Amino acid sequence: MLELAKVIYKRQDTKEAQLHAAQAHLKLGEVSIESENYIQAIEEFHSCLTLQQKYLEAHDRLLAETHYHLGLAYHYNNQYDEAVLQFSKSVEVIDKRMVMLTERLRAKGEGLAEDEKEIEELKGLLPEIKEKIEDSKESQKSARVAELALKATLVGGSSSSFPQGSESSLTSTNPVGQTADGASQCITDISHLVRKKRKPEEEAQQGDNEAKKSKPEPAVNGGGDAAPSGNEVAEKMEEETEERPQIDTVQSTV
Repeated sequence: MLELAKVIYKRQDTKEAQLHAAQAHLKLGEVSIESENYIQAIEEFHSCLTLQQKYLEAHDRLLAETHYHLGLAYHYNNQYDEAVLQFSKSVEVIDKRMVMLTERLRAKGEGLAEDEKEIEELKGLLPEIKEKIEDSKESQKSARVAELALKATLVGGSSSSFPQGSESSLTSTNPVGQTADGASQCITDISHLVRKKRKPEEEAQQGDNEAKKSKPEPAVNGGGDAAPSGNEVAEKMEEETEERPQIDTVQSTV
């Protein structure tokens, strides 16, 4: 409904129609704040302010109201510098309005009930707006402190997360045989399990080595004769025992 009213009033060139369109923008901005769509609210309030500044005097209360709503939208959107600026402009408009009403009362010589009442209302609005300014400044300081703390944390974390030898740790994260599409190829070396086929020359050489190992090695007893085996030693001892009685018999006869 508000969108339709805004379009209809904007098509008319009269001051009254344009101010109605500005009020439609103002209401749409308030709806956007309630739905927490602060960016849309800021756009609506700026559109409203543009129309009002074109057709209203600098001390009009409607300008102060629009600046105040725009400051709220900036504050909720964490844009505290802009919020302080808009709240301050709202105070400026109210101050101008109070000066104008006071001068008008002095010019007429007697007070008008409506002007006096409006002055009291404006005086009551100033503390609330100034409190909003202080809140925005405090929020701005807190946001800066948090930002500095976050930067310090990020700088400290980045320096500690890359110790010496980080190059090897980075290279180890890439698996062996990883392809361009991210698929890893598992490579297993089983060559030590495969029995290689020997060449005929190697087999002949191995047979000669085994034959040499089976032959008894000659004993070095001061000569080049091979050491007798166990059976040969036993037979030789038996022959010596058989020949010894014959020698003894010959000696006895002599």
